[in-house]
Amino acid sequence: PYTITQQKDFVLEKISFKKQVPFTDFIEYKANKIFVIYTFLAILELLQLELVTIVIGEGFNNFWVEKTEPLASA
Repeated sequence: PYTITQQKDFVLEKISFKKQVPFTDFIEYKANKIFVIYTFLAILELLQLELVTIVIGEGFNNFWVEKTEPLASA
């Protein structure tokens, strides 16, 4: 029902409105296990592509997804 590409677009859309989005916001959007798994995998792929970063807090599922700022060319 989901693809990694769809979820990457979903994550990028969500973080375009806010500087940081807590992971719990993605879970609350649709608390379906498959949705959460695909969203998490999409975040991991976006991390690998260096399009997002994560800020880790304390506790379970306590991290925020941030859009990576483009590097200024010299």
